[in-house]
Amino acid sequence: MGKLKNLNYKKIKKIGAGGYGEVYKCRNKVTGQKVAIKMMTIQTEQEGVPSYIIREVSLLKELEHENIVRLLDVQSGWTDVFLVFEYLDLDLHSFITRHKTTLNSLVIKVSKIVCFILSGTPFAHCLNEISSSIRQHMVH
Repeated sequence: MGKLKNLNYKKIKKIGAGGYGEVYKCRNKVTGQKVAIKMMTIQTEQEGVPSYIIREVSLLKELEHENIVRLLDVQSGWTDVFLVFEYLDLDLHSFITRHKTTLNSLVIKVSKIVCFILSGTPFAHCLNEISSSIRQHMVH
């Protein structure tokens, strides 16, 4: 993660990992804004940026909705691509994990979560975009 030294971000901690990269909670050194940075390594045997990264960036740039995490910036180097997202203190996965409550209370909370998901999904569909990489961490 030392590669972030060339960017204006300071790593705070690792907050996730997936098939295509690792996600870190960071702070912008200039503004102090908290962000989430997904670091994706480009395989050296390929020439250029892989198509799955181009697809993800294109999709995320088009999706501007209050219930979908925002892509703020894209930075790239020779072997890495950094996707800079708004940082969420609480996402859907964290919410579900933290709130082990009574059944009635949980049903009410789940219904609110479903409303958030359902309000963001049609927005993506109307742009003819939907991605299998949209995860519970992207819903707020």
